[in-house]
Amino acid sequence: MKVMHTIRDTPKNPAGLCALSVDNDGGYLAYPGNSQNGEVQVFDAINLV
Repeated sequence: MKVMHTIRDTPKNPAGLCALSVDNDGGYLAYPGNSQNGEVQVFDAINLV
């Protein structure tokens, strides 16, 4: 197995919260973007951007 991309500079996430959504058109990973408010980062897991 080879690492293809690393997501850096994420806030503390002690509960390990994240969500992965996959369908025929793509796949997205959502994870906390800020530990102070409800900001969420959405990452295109297919195109790695």
